[in-house]
Amino acid sequence: MRTGTTKSRLRETLCATALLFVSMSLQAIELDGMTFGAGPANEDIVAYRFSLRDEFKRTWFESKVGRLTGNWDFSVGVWDGNDNEIVLLAASPVWVYEFSARPLGLFPYIDIAVGVSLLSDHEIDGRELSTHFQFEDRIGLGLRFGDKHQHALVFNYFHYSNANFEKPNDGIDIFMTSFVYRFGVASESGYRTADARR
Repeated sequence: MRTGTTKSRLRETLCATALLFVSMSLQAIELDGMTFGAGPANEDIVAYRFSLRDEFKRTWFESKVGRLTGNWDFSVGVWDGNDNEIVLLAASPVWVYEFSARPLGLFPYIDIAVGVSLLSDHEIDGRELSTHFQFEDRIGLGLRFGDKHQHALVFNYFHYSNANFEKPNDGIDIFMTSFVYRFGVASESGYRTADARR
């Protein structure tokens, strides 16, 4: 539903909700970054996503190859279809494996997550999801850059479904490109330890 009025309403909804997220999260968690992404989905749907991040304060399995870390991700999104749109809220723990190799000064990593989301509607452009509650699964490849690796470009595949708790369960698949900005990164290692965050 991509008329000028609808696009304007989508932008207003996304901005208003994003501001609410920022206000609430500043009081509740220690923010480490934000992400904005967009990409195509099924049935000519276009997805937009804004998230706030709270990075884990530790790493695991450090080796010459890399290390495991992650972050909490709290997001608001809009799925813009030809017939209607859906606004959703989601939350998930994101596991990130950071590689030690830095080709051309870039900091490669992969991420994977299984989270939960709440949708404003359970049908879009003929795809029936059956429930407002959906699982949010993702896997992606990212590249950090900048003098302290405070920026990143991430390519993610997202899948939303209710895991067949209710049928039909058509699901939604999204291929999204996102830009990440990380606040106050304390060192060139690309992440902050618990001590560096104090």
